[in-house]
Amino acid sequence: MTPIEDAVRRSIAGHVISIADWQRALLVLGDSGSAPHGDKSFANYQFSGAMNEEIWDILTYLFVMRANDRSIFFPECCQSARVPRERFLEHLNGLFEQGLVLCTLERSDSDDFTLQLSPRGREIVEEAIWAADSERPGGILAASAWHLPDEFIKNDIARSLNVSSSAVERHLANFRE
Repeated sequence: MTPIEDAVRRSIAGHVISIADWQRALLVLGDSGSAPHGDKSFANYQFSGAMNEEIWDILTYLFVMRANDRSIFFPECCQSARVPRERFLEHLNGLFEQGLVLCTLERSDSDDFTLQLSPRGREIVEEAIWAADSERPGGILAASAWHLPDEFIKNDIARSLNVSSSAVERHLANFRE
């Protein structure tokens, strides 16, 4: 797990920043027209009007799933990224051609395939997250990278949800499976 993946996981678990919060920051970054890594081909595809929000929804969702050590199936990613299936497939083809997403067919007799960010896709999302976060006062993700014991995070979640820490532990164990 990279430092930013750990920061994202801990910041979400510790309620420091929400997924929606940094997705909005990424959209602001996309609207400015500045491409991560100075990659012009990515800039032309990524920042072209209405596709902007949908593509970032897909990329950030895949990033969060990877940060939580989860692979994701195509239909679940469609629903979670809130992108209609037809447009999702169009975006996915573009992202796959640019080497930002990896697809793995689960069974030869099935339309199900798992999706994950490629190393290049992960780098682009990480750089965009840091760039968007650096524009915010206090740099929320940088602060969340400080080491907090897992026990502290579990207790904080339990306190905020008004449940026992053992219930949080069971939920996390089920989530990791």
